[in-house]
Amino acid sequence: MMKIKIAEKEKEISSFRKQANIALPLQDEAYTYEGLMKEFKLYLKPSNIAFYESSLKLIFNLRPEQKDSEDLRFPKPIHPVKTIISGWQCLLSKLIEAENQQDAEEINKNALLDVLALHKKTLEKLDPTLFKIVNEHAPCQNCVASSKVRALDQ
Repeated sequence: MMKIKIAEKEKEISSFRKQANIALPLQDEAYTYEGLMKEFKLYLKPSNIAFYESSLKLIFNLRPEQKDSEDLRFPKPIHPVKTIISGWQCLLSKLIEAENQQDAEEINKNALLDVLALHKKTLEKLDPTLFKIVNEHAPCQNCVASSKVRALDQ
């Protein structure tokens, strides 16, 4: 009985990931801030939209203070584009999964915090306030595992 429930849950998670992969397919070019927000907003709770906008603007160097200072800019990606897209797909799949859950608002926020936790050193320098929040989170283990697998494929 327990194996059946686990198999059903894995199938359900796989379905969310498939939806995310369709919405954000692998491609040669990285996604833009606008492209990601368009997809994320479909599943975000209204209370989390500003948090996502602000955090993604930081990553994409779109905050006003980042335009004039190299020291405040998020560094260029060190991962291949497909690894980065896989991370965005992972985040979107969590948003899709949480869409109809009672604690969707918290899941929305925690999903982004887990992704941001992959960049704690950068956040500590660029946004100490956000870093304090992110520092309590472990990096998304799906993203960590995916980046290791993709690194081996290179």
